[in-house]
Parts: sequence; structure tokens; C-alpha cells
Amino acid sequence: MEKLITEIEYEMVNSLNNMQMEELHKVLLKKLQDLDFIHKANNKNLNNEEVDYCNIFICAK
Repeated sequence: MEKLITEIEYEMVNSLNNMQMEELHKVLLKKLQDLDFIHKANNKNLNNEEVDYCNIFICAK
């Protein structure tokens, strides 16, 4: 029983971490949309695909 509880706790923590990362991603997207290098990256995107602003931010560091 203790092992089962530990496994459930582990899964709950993982789920929470994933939710927090998704929320962080949304916040970063919103904050970074106004930066100049984001607009330049969008203009360079020839396939008109959505640019992942978080990855651009990480690469730009």
C-alpha cells in the first residue's frame, strides 16, 4: 500500500510540473511577442509556420 501511495504521489508531482511548464510557456510567449527579434524571426519564417518564441529566446541568449 505504501508503494502505491508513493507512486501516486510521484505521478501527481509529475503532472503538476508539466502543468507549471505549460503555464510558464504561455507566459513566456506572451511576454516575448513584443520583442524585435521575435518579429524578425517571424519574417524569416518562410513556411508561415508558428514560431516557438521560447526556443528563440533560449537560442538568443
